[in-house]
Amino acid sequence: MDYFDKYKEAKKCLVQMVGQFYSYYLPKEIADELEIIYDKKDVKYNDKVELYFHEYKAEGLLAWQLLELKNKFVTFDDLCTKRSNIRNENRKDTDYQELYLRMSILLSDMVMHYYSKKIPISEAKRLGIKYNDYYDEDENMIEVCDHLFEGAGESAWQLLELKNPIIGKSIVSGIRDFYKDNLIINEHEKIKELKKLRR
Repeated sequence: MDYFDKYKEAKKCLVQMVGQFYSYYLPKEIADELEIIYDKKDVKYNDKVELYFHEYKAEGLLAWQLLELKNKFVTFDDLCTKRSNIRNENRKDTDYQELYLRMSILLSDMVMHYYSKKIPISEAKRLGIKYNDYYDEDENMIEVCDHLFEGAGESAWQLLELKNPIIGKSIVSGIRDFYKDNLIINEHEKIKELKKLRR
């Protein structure tokens, strides 16, 4: 199976998630001291430069690594360029299945982090939300993930093949486990191939 198309979809989705959740406003004088290249349109509120920064959070650092973002601070144009260049990336020496699986795991984690909330059981039943009462129920509340009709959320739902805008958090966790298990299998297959080559 050719995973390049799936990889492209996951990478575009990850760019959107970075754009949605990692915006950072840096005072213009500090941006200048750090020699960050930005445009006039990036200067917003109170003379601050709108940038995107991983903030040294584990998810952010991994997103930067998977997106191959070299600078800790990037501009909106940098993200747009990264997104538009994805289709031209096809490299023969790259395992796109592994990258797709790693990005999908990260995106599952980001969905559970940024799109989770609790709603009353009565509301979940009224809306017909799918959930697991053993894992998602807590004191008459249901832990769910809701894409909030945001572009990044809707993109993540599409990638994870989720049909309903609100869904039990354990369902996303199960999808994450599916990607994790497939990544383990992929890594195991690589080790077997390596052993064959060494014989």
